[in-house]
Amino acid sequence: AAHKAISDFGLLGNIVITPTDSAFPFGELLPAIDYHKDGDASITWIVTSVPVENTQNIGKILVNKDSGVVVYSLEGKDADNIEIDPKEGNDRRTSVGVIIVSMITLLVTHMENHILP
Repeated sequence: AAHKAISDFGLLGNIVITPTDSAFPFGELLPAIDYHKDGDASITWIVTSVPVENTQNIGKILVNKDSGVVVYSLEGKDADNIEIDPKEGNDRRTSVGVIIVSMITLLVTHMENHILP
């Protein structure tokens, strides 16, 4: 749905994608957008180590302990039986449902990887 809306409206710049049932504290959205822009990221996926009541998919996002970068998503998989090797330096986190996307960066990356020789 998000991809269709972005395509249909020709959106550019930073786009915030969130489901309507997210428990994200939206007062923290501007600092999250600033963090995204300051890091010059293509995608910022906001995760938490403290899920709230009724949260789904608890612990299904693996994040590098040092960098905070999402290294793997177990959403849609049975993560309860997957062991995490502490030597790999990853922690389990939970998505809060908010994703910030920089369309320009994604378009340039797509062109460099798939269109330009």
